[in-house]
Amino acid sequence: MSRKKPASIATVEPVFHPLDLNVPDSAACLDRLYEVYAEVPVVYGWCRQCFDLAYEEQMRSVRKPRMAPLEAFSQIYFEHPNCSGGPATFLHWLPRGLELAFFQGRLDPDLTEQLLRINIWWRPEHEQKALRALFIRLARNWFEAGHTAPLQLSEEPRTPRALDNVSVQIIEALLSLRVDPAALFGWLASLGTAQAWSCLIERLGDSCLLMIPSYYVFDAGLDEEHAKPVMEAGVRAVDRIARHVLHTQFPAERLTQLWLDWQQTDPLLAEQLAEAEPVIVGQASLLTDAEYRVEQAHIRAALDLANEA
Repeated sequence: MSRKKPASIATVEPVFHPLDLNVPDSAACLDRLYEVYAEVPVVYGWCRQCFDLAYEEQMRSVRKPRMAPLEAFSQIYFEHPNCSGGPATFLHWLPRGLELAFFQGRLDPDLTEQLLRINIWWRPEHEQKALRALFIRLARNWFEAGHTAPLQLSEEPRTPRALDNVSVQIIEALLSLRVDPAALFGWLASLGTAQAWSCLIERLGDSCLLMIPSYYVFDAGLDEEHAKPVMEAGVRAVDRIARHVLHTQFPAERLTQLWLDWQQTDPLLAEQLAEAEPVIVGQASLLTDAEYRVEQAHIRAALDLANEA
């Protein structure tokens, strides 16, 4: 799972990746993801306490993962990854899992958190690039056009809370892949749509933008007692920096001006902002320059763990 390279050709993983909006269309992004993870084979010989032989054989019989029903592989999401062959099995099924189940509320933890716990930051760059492209395309489709292609949306009623949950999951996925939060939030504001602004208002009131996994899956050669706190600090640092950036971009003065403007142009947004204002004030989380550098160092340390595996 390590991406360690000889020092002469090693590349430095950036703390954050640019928000590249020039991504292919939905079908091409999904095709690329299937292409990337077709190279990662399922590892068999599973834990018999969690999976019976019949389930394992059922998965072996699937010849075209892209056509598989969710039931053919979804049980792997409810057990420790090592019980079903480790991260390789999870990654092999990742494109189909995202396509069918990314917005499934019954997965706990959701697929974003499961990506973090198998240390997606350490995977080869072409895998991470394919995932970033997919989720940037998803974000553009959702916030610009109101649909979730290429991923399927659940059939649950589209209440305001359900629609906000879609926005939450997209933002969390992009942050988990370390897409630059300043560019991400700036782009949402530049859209100027009610949906984008509603998302930003809700995120300003959130105490957490990125969930911290309860455990991580490490290679046998890595000391878990050392590695887990480093990874936790790295993921938490992404969350802290993202919240800092968000509140820096939208200080009280800017929010007040937005509220005044929306009083005339969009009373519903003005009402939403007025109701959220006390929570936003309570969640304002700004870092000093020194604290910001410390959080960046936590992310760098988590990335560098890949060289120890």
